[in-house]
Amino acid sequence: MTFYGTSSNVSSGRHRTLSVATGASLLLLVSAGAVPGCSGSPTAADQAAPPSSPRNVTPQAPWKPADPEPKTFDWIRLKSGEWLKGEITVLRRGSLEFDSEELDELNLDWEDVVELRSPRVNMVVIDDRTIILGKVAVIDDVVVLREDKEGAEERRLARDRLRSIVPGTPEEINYWSGDLSVGVTFRRGNTDQTEMTTIASIRRRTPLTRLELGYTGNFGTLDDTENTNNHRVSTTLDVFLTRRFFLRPLSFEYFRDRFQNIENRFTPGAGVGYDIFNREKLSWTILGGGGYQYTRFISVSPGDDIERGIAVALFGTSFEQDLTDDVEISFQYDTQVSLSDVEETSHHALAKLSVELTRRLDLDVSFLWDRIGRSVSNSSGDDPEPDDFRLIVGFGVEF
Repeated sequence: MTFYGTSSNVSSGRHRTLSVATGASLLLLVSAGAVPGCSGSPTAADQAAPPSSPRNVTPQAPWKPADPEPKTFDWIRLKSGEWLKGEITVLRRGSLEFDSEELDELNLDWEDVVELRSPRVNMVVIDDRTIILGKVAVIDDVVVLREDKEGAEERRLARDRLRSIVPGTPEEINYWSGDLSVGVTFRRGNTDQTEMTTIASIRRRTPLTRLELGYTGNFGTLDDTENTNNHRVSTTLDVFLTRRFFLRPLSFEYFRDRFQNIENRFTPGAGVGYDIFNREKLSWTILGGGGYQYTRFISVSPGDDIERGIAVALFGTSFEQDLTDDVEISFQYDTQVSLSDVEETSHHALAKLSVELTRRLDLDVSFLWDRIGRSVSNSSGDDPEPDDFRLIVGFGVEF
């Protein structure tokens, strides 16, 4: 009995031990279900987190180059997000020329560049023709300038006020630009005909002045006999008094046309003008003034004067617009109105369509009109036609 009594007590003790162990296990399982990351029912945080990515990883910001140090490269960022390292060649008229370290020389539309940073000294021109020398950064629609002088404060302005950027300090060559267009016509067979037209212009522009030199020449032969020979040279100097209004203290034109019986014609003058538009891809200028016109004829009929001098009123306009990145139109018109006899008024007009073939070479289609107000018969009695019209197709270069 004692044995069985002893056995009964031991068995009862074991049941109590198992019950305690089972209860402890259940408590551990319940506690584990309440701890995030442990097995059990998912919590709200577990359900909200993407299963494929850890919740404690911070997304990386877009890459940006380190702030450029002095005497290192310029940086630009395109709309696509690409960064390019190199050197700015020039920004002018909505086009950025950039010498890339890897891609060589690039010609980019300024609208495609969303960020620019240059640690070097640049000559920056803004819309009121002010020149600022210093470091420049363009970020989206803001231009940040820091002038290259001690104590200068940072200057911020809207991107659309930026007109040009030229690396380095001002040099005389940076003020000059120009273009040259040449068209040649050859005809052989029953008629041998050659005609060449040259149209050239050179400009010097500073923040306060604008100097323009122009030349138009036509030369032609028919069956080895000269049938076209005229030349026009013009010079104008503008001094800006405000952002758009300018004084033209000097204008001068020389004209010669053998077949209009004009040996030499000089027209000096002066006036004022106004830039209606002066944007990167659109410009329109009007002007007016007065002058004196002196003409010497090659020969005249008996009783006519071989020289003539008259006072004239001068009016003109010029217009340029970029239709696309590769197509540009321009129009120039000038008239010299005689104050003594309106029939002696002279007209000159040039319209041109330019299509960019390469970075420097254009295909030019030009229409030229010259009218002499009153033609003068030569000694043989020949009366020249007052109007000359020409349609010219040629190639042009810009520099």
